Amino acid sequence: MKKIILSITFILFIAGNIFGQSQSLYFNSNIFQSNDLNPARQMNCKVTIGLPVLSSVYLGYTNRMFAYKDLFYEDPTLPYRFVPDIEGLYSKLSPMNYILIHNRESLGQLGFWIRDFYFTIGGGLNIVNNMAIPKSMFLIKDGNYFENGNYFSMSGFGLDEMIYTDVSFGLSKEIIDGLVVGGKIKILKGFSNIYTDNFRLDWHVATEDTATYDWTFNTSYQVSMSQPGVNSSFYYDKFNSLTKRSQYKDDFTSGWGFSLIPDLPTPQEALNYLHTLKNYGIGLDFGVIYTWKDKIEVS
Repeated sequence: MKKIILSITFILFIAGNIFGQSQSLYFNSNIFQSNDLNPARQMNCKVTIGLPVLSSVYLGYTNRMFAYKDLFYEDPTLPYRFVPDIEGLYSKLSPMNYILIHNRESLGQLGFWIRDFYFTIGGGLNIVNNMAIPKSMFLIKDGNYFENGNYFSMSGFGLDEMIYTDVSFGLSKEIIDGLVVGGKIKILKGFSNIYTDNFRLDWHVATEDTATYDWTFNTSYQVSMSQPGVNSSFYYDKFNSLTKRSQYKDDFTSGWGFSLIPDLPTPQEALNYLHTLKNYGIGLDFGVIYTWKDKIEVS
């Protein structure tokens, strides 16, 4: 029996670390933002008001590449002097590494009671930036010339960036003593997105003496972009040969580039875009909280 209890406890501990978010905030029931994690969470105040930005700024950062101790090592000759550890960092990297960033700024919050029902209204601006970085990119630490036929590669690099707003309407109620249920509907509005797919960029340097260290780029990629109010264009031609000696544009046998031409909308155009039915979505949250004798909470 003890083994079963220990096993269940261990599984719950692991699951909580994997899927949990803002654990300390979740159980701060007197903080209005805890309602964002569980719509069944209720405030004791009759009316709660959150001002735009000032009431809540969230920044989440997840780094699946390295720890601080992988970046620096202590100089044995000079205590408390830390030196960058490039080789140590490279050895710790996985074949594919990820950085995830989420920033949310409140556009305003409101919570209030009407009889036995607790209502919430809120909104926020979200900026999400996810990057996938291959380990092979960090070979640049050794330069771009490899006599063993190796090459510098960015293949596998990925970028997914989103900017969107959410406006939510929530309702919760205690249906029996100690049991509270709640729900929230969110209206989402997408504003911007950049997404890469099948990204390949390999940089080869010729090793033959007669090749004068010729550079060869093998590349193919797909970039999807939605940027309201900004006109963007890509132009690309295949590289035939680009030598290390090239210093001027005329030396390129073929060209490539990226052109981003800002064309900012007028205030009226921006307002019209907000009113369009494009890029809208809906999200639903449900939550349950059961409290037993003010000692145990299950949610």
